[in-house]
Amino acid sequence: MNLTVKTMNYFIANSYLALTVKYIIIYIFYITQCS
Repeated sequence: MNLTVKTMNYFIANSYLALTVKYIIIYIFYITQCS
């Protein structure tokens, strides 16, 4: 049970990190395409 909670917390933390990275990559891609 403790392992499951740890995995869920790890997944939630990673999804926030992944969202941030994804938006940064999209933003950089948008700037490089437009300029």
